[in-house]
Formats: sequence, C-alpha cells, structure tokens
Amino acid sequence: MIAFVTILSFSTCFQVPTIPQSPHETGSDGTNQLVDQLIRQLGSAWFDEREAAMLKLMQIQQARPGLRKAANSGDAEVARRARKLLDYWHAKCDLVQLREFTSRGEVDLAIEKFVQPQDWHDDMKVWQVMAQLAGTLCTLEKEQFGKASLPDDALVPARDFRRFAEVEDPPIRFVSRGNPSSKKLGYHVAARAQRIMEATDAVSCFYVVAGEVVILNASRTVVLAGSSVKLNTARRSLVVSDGDVTIAGGLLVGCLIIAGGDVYCREGQIEDCRIVCSGRARIMEGAQVSQNSKIKDQNDKPLGFVKFVDPAEIGLETETGSLGLAIRAAAKDKPFGKAGLQSGDIIISVDGQETGDTRRFRRVLRPKIAEHEEISFRVRRGKETLEIKVQIPEPENNTRPVEKRRSR
Repeated sequence: MIAFVTILSFSTCFQVPTIPQSPHETGSDGTNQLVDQLIRQLGSAWFDEREAAMLKLMQIQQARPGLRKAANSGDAEVARRARKLLDYWHAKCDLVQLREFTSRGEVDLAIEKFVQPQDWHDDMKVWQVMAQLAGTLCTLEKEQFGKASLPDDALVPARDFRRFAEVEDPPIRFVSRGNPSSKKLGYHVAARAQRIMEATDAVSCFYVVAGEVVILNASRTVVLAGSSVKLNTARRSLVVSDGDVTIAGGLLVGCLIIAGGDVYCREGQIEDCRIVCSGRARIMEGAQVSQNSKIKDQNDKPLGFVKFVDPAEIGLETETGSLGLAIRAAAKDKPFGKAGLQSGDIIISVDGQETGDTRRFRRVLRPKIAEHEEISFRVRRGKETLEIKVQIPEPENNTRPVEKRRSR
C-alpha cells in the first residue's frame, strides 16, 4: 500500500507530455506501442519519468500482457515495477469479481475469493464489500420476515465496515490468512481464514472462513462460512454456512441462520429467529422453538438471493453410487465435457483430493471456480484410469487474464 500511495502522490505533479490522455485514441496497435514505450520508461534514469509511467500503466488494462513479459526483464528496476503493477491489476480485477459474486448472492464463491492469500492494496475496501453483503442479507430478512437480526449501529459489522473499524474502545483486531484457530478471539475482531475457526466468545465480530466455524457464544456477530458451523449460544447474529449448522444446546435469540445443508437443533431454545436452509431443519424433541421464530427448509435459494455452487449449472452432474462418485452427465458445450469427461466416469480424485460424495466434491471445486483455475481430474473409465484437465473460464464480462497467481 505504501508504494502506491507514493506513486499516487505524484499524480498532479508529473505528466508525460508525449503520451495521449486515453489509450483508445491510438487504436490497438497504438496502444501496444504506447505500452511498450511506457514499460521502457519504467527503467528511466529519471525518477519522475518512472513514476509517471507507473501512473499511466495503472490506467491501461491492455498493458498486462506486456507487463508479464517485463516482470522477467533483465533490467531490475523495470522488472520490480512491472511486478508491482501486475499485483495492482490482480487486486483491482479481483475486487471487481468479488463485488460481482456478492451482488449475485454467490456467498460461497465470495468467501473463497476473499480468503485467498493476496495483497488487496486496500483491505478496508474489501471488508466493506463483505459488510455490504451482510447488510443486504439483513435488508432481505426484514423485507421477508418483518425484522432484521442485526441492528444498524457502529458495533455491528454489517453495512458500513469503516464505521465498525473506527470504534476505538477497544480498537479492532484483524486476524488474516492461514489458519487462525483461536478460542479467545474475543471482542471487536475481523478475521478471515482458509480452514477452521474456533472461538469461545465472539462479541461484535466478523468472521469470513472457507472452512468450519465453531463458536461457543456469539453476540452481534457476522459469520460467513464455507463449511459447517457449530453454535452453542447466539444473540442478534447472522450466520451463513455452505454446509450444516448445528445448534449445540444453548439459546439462540434474534438470529438469522442461512444454511446450504441441514440445520440441527437437538436441544436448547430458539427464540425470535429466522432459519432458512437448502436442506432440512431437523428440530429434535429436546429443542424448544418459539412461535415468533420462522423456519423455511428445502429452499434452494435462501431469501430468494443466496446461491451456493452447483456444478450442474456449469455443465457437470454427479451422483454417489456403489463404485463411488460418478459423472451422470457432462454437457459437451461446457468446460467439463469439452475437456473429455463423460457420463459414467468414476471420479477418483480432484487435484489429488479424494471426493467421496457430492458435497465434498462441490467444496473441492469451489475455490477453483472462484479463481477460474485449471482443475485436474483423475477418473476411472472402464478398465482405464485417465487424467483430464479442465480449465474454468473467466466470465465474459471480466477482463482479468487467465493465469496462475504468483506465490508469495
């Protein structure tokens, strides 16, 4: 972030007089020539010329192919600046994609995109996208049920994340990347993780986790999880899970629970809650549910908005049989069928991971779909074992190039 603040601070001071204000003025060939000129200028002996070229290249999306070549330049300064620009474009295009996922209600894909280990350059802006998603869910909850689980105030991590982050007593703590499994994450925390998250008490917290979440006590907290969620006690909280939600026996008051799987409540009390799930709501005899709680199960699109990845929508239908996970149909005009997968193939593994059932298979696919990456299938077809690679394409309205993210 600091490097780009430095660059932008020169935006009103330095110009490149021979460069057109818009790359479109020159046409595609002219744009390529302009990009080549600017890339050469990254190695200028003059600091102001290097900065001016950086600024201009931050405005030209077509510069990325040239920048990828320049990242391997023998000129160390050109290579360094080209890599910075590529990181900038990665973050900018990924932010566009994240906003598209949230605007379409694709919560599980938004989670996968959000937790990827990368430099977003403006973390507050990215958290704000997720907070707006939580706010949208609360708005839809109020429209459909007459009330919202989360109040609209500064200590609630929905709608306006900057306002939430600016609360000073106590100051917000950010926990990011990796696997921040902690039973004492506590109060006023914004955390994201790729695997499991555990917390004893979560008060005014915002958790975005691709894996499982286990919370003993939650209050005024948002949980967006890509796997199962286990709760004991929760008040005025929002939980979205691309999996099962288990209420372990405590008290739930004024919460919104959205699950891509089943919701289990074996005992305890549910008061004034809204529960919407794609699977079944399994309320056992030991549980007490108040009359002002609302439960809607077997709902494929919770709140008419939330969607979870379905491989069938992108051309691959699977079923679990006696031989394992089998392909029931692979549309020939979609990526899986085009790559060579066929009806009747038995899936042994995906990217080296075993997929025992359709739910596990969907979760293995999910990050690859979110990142539009190549997927390696190992399948059994008759007596043969085949390796088939499938490239998930970019959406047509997204200009991000299909390429592997550089490791950090």
